[in-house]
Order: sequence, then C-alpha cells, then structure tokens
Amino acid sequence: MDKVRLCERDAMLERLKLVSDIDHLVNEFYPLLLERAGQELLACGVIIYFELALHQYAGEATMLKAAIRYDLERYIDAMVPDTQQAQVVRITCRECAKKPDRPFRPEPKQGGG
Repeated sequence: MDKVRLCERDAMLERLKLVSDIDHLVNEFYPLLLERAGQELLACGVIIYFELALHQYAGEATMLKAAIRYDLERYIDAMVPDTQQAQVVRITCRECAKKPDRPFRPEPKQGGG
C-alpha cells in the first residue's frame, strides 16, 4: 500500500487556517495535527491520525466533532499537498464510512504481491 506524505509544518498550518481560522482550533486542535507534519503515512493512517487528534481535542463533545468532520475533505486537502494522494485519502475515508460495523482493512494490491 502506498504512503501519503503530509505537508511540512508551516505549509500545513497555513492550509489548515484556510479551512478555519477560529482561534481555538488554531491554538488547540491544529497543533495536534501538526505533530505528524512532513511524515509519510498510509491513507488509512491519515484518517486515524485525524480522528485521534479530534478525539484528543474534543473528547466526548459529539456536536463539536460533527462540526469539524463536516469539513473533513477540506482538512484532508490541507494536510496532504499532493492532489492525487489527497484523493486516495478521501476515497479511503469514504470506504471506511460505508463499513462502520467492522474495522477497516485495506484491500491487498492486485497482482504480484
């Protein structure tokens, strides 16, 4: 499975602010997302990392989580600079959402693997 490279820290912060520049998000949520800036993750890892940061930020505040998840695709675009890689993460995210009753397991690559 291919890895996805996240934006470098400064670029990611600027891109995140384009999604929302609310002070509390910038000061409390975005630093959690910036912890992995510049790293490579699997597409499903980007989603897990986002969800873990969201839970750490919002705890059990379901409505706050829902409000932030409303812009999830914009957050993915902000974190993943390569448009093709961002598309892979968005598709993976949609596939995860279709199967909430079972853990996500990526399909093995076709042919030779």
